[in-house]
Amino acid sequence: MRSGPSWTSARDPAPAILSTTRQPLDSSDFDLGALLLLKKRDREDLAWQAHRRLEAGDFENARRLFELLGRLWGAAENSAMLGQGVCAQRQGDLAAAERAYDRVLDAEPKNVYALANRAEVKLLTDRKDAARADLSVASTCLTDARVEDALRLRVEKLLALADDNS
Repeated sequence: MRSGPSWTSARDPAPAILSTTRQPLDSSDFDLGALLLLKKRDREDLAWQAHRRLEAGDFENARRLFELLGRLWGAAENSAMLGQGVCAQRQGDLAAAERAYDRVLDAEPKNVYALANRAEVKLLTDRKDAARADLSVASTCLTDARVEDALRLRVEKLLALADDNS
């Protein structure tokens, strides 16, 4: 007496099909959130939880939530990667932070947040010329009126630090 389908049956073609088509899931290929029937509200809630953990100083769990956000919703991958970079930077892993910002900037070369954060990492690792280059690009992007004043001020302060003690 069987209690369910057998995946080893010679008559069952599923194992052969699965073995030839099995590939690792890559969130860039499709939207896992949609596959799981998750809604926009679910994505917003997860992003809010990640942001709350970041603000609370719980960087490891915030990083995990940002990673999950990027995996579930490919469209949110850049903001999730930016969040992972912030977490890594706050944890002192400057190399991981810079890699995360690099990935964001590969997709969005004018992302002022990523440019400013990467410039800060470069300043912290004594690469002022490289920081200046990022801040120069960020400064040209600041002409957009939609940029927050706090971000504009941050870029200006970082640029002053890069120019100071040259």
